Amino acid sequence: MLDRDGSTCRRRSSTRRESRLWSDPGEPLPPPTVTTGEALTLVLERCLTQASAQRRSAKRWKRRYLLFGIPTAVLPAISGATSLAVEAGRVPGATIALLASALAAAAAFLDSQRRSQSHDKLAVGWHDLADRTRLALLDLQEHRLDTDSARDELAKILSLQTRLLRSAVDHQDEPRTSGHEPTGAAPEK
Repeated sequence: MLDRDGSTCRRRSSTRRESRLWSDPGEPLPPPTVTTGEALTLVLERCLTQASAQRRSAKRWKRRYLLFGIPTAVLPAISGATSLAVEAGRVPGATIALLASALAAAAAFLDSQRRSQSHDKLAVGWHDLADRTRLALLDLQEHRLDTDSARDELAKILSLQTRLLRSAVDHQDEPRTSGHEPTGAAPEK
């Protein structure tokens, strides 16, 4: 292939078809050049990737919860013991108490436990969608689904995928309110 100036240019390989197909998560169906089976395979790969990413994110938030939670629980006891032990220990005790309150504020601000639970629920949703996609692929390969039924199932799966992606964005932007538990993001079956 030639460029405008006559020099040759290389075409990009199509090894990453997923980015071509679903650059917009709201896209209802893949381009017609891709078979339904290939589209289902790409959706399955994306589901597994997303589920893994959500699990990793949930683990990171669990670690942050422990990182802030343990010192927040231990430092006030150390502060109190230091302040009561000797008169000269009041300044270090007050400093430790201030540090403990700063950690408690950071822990409340980050809300690590809620975020961890939210990512866990999203991971479950992605695994559920991957299972549904696997079943659709098996039905298509074993000729239990005709082309129209397979495309209808693909459209449903893509709709659920869009809902999961939107749910992930909604959970990230969700303000923290007392007593509020995020709703599950698992797709309907």
